[in-house]
Amino acid sequence: MKPAIFALALALVAAPGLASAQPAPGDGPHRPTAAQQAQFAQFKQLRQQTRAAELNALSPAHKQLLANIAGQLALSAAPNFKAAAAQLDAALSPGERAAILQADQNFRTQAEALHQQMMASRPPSDDAQGGPPRPMGERQPHQRTAGQLLLGMGGGHGRF
Repeated sequence: MKPAIFALALALVAAPGLASAQPAPGDGPHRPTAAQQAQFAQFKQLRQQTRAAELNALSPAHKQLLANIAGQLALSAAPNFKAAAAQLDAALSPGERAAILQADQNFRTQAEALHQQMMASRPPSDDAQGGPPRPMGERQPHQRTAGQLLLGMGGGHGRF
């Protein structure tokens, strides 16, 4: 009984101090504002729309080929993403390639606009980084192929 009373007394003494302890500004994780959360949701929706457009550009046979290649990559102990992308690129028709690359270009254009909007709504920071933010396009200087995009290797969120 005494240990239970001691634990209760300790909790009563420590609880007010713990409850009133607020982290100082700048401490702890950053919590996005409602506007930022809405912008993140827009970006996620943009990614989903782009992925749907890329997949809709494929013929049923090429959708099956993509599924087979993705399955092989998933099961491989040493997946070769470059070879898999090249295999897809060789199989795609010029129309499919063009539609996939156009969907990616549309994504990049809209994502850059959304990024600029997000940066403009961000409060000024007094951190050591300073300077204006880099445009998104500077992060991915080389062109992606349709096969790389289909395998999720492009758009800044893949393996390349």
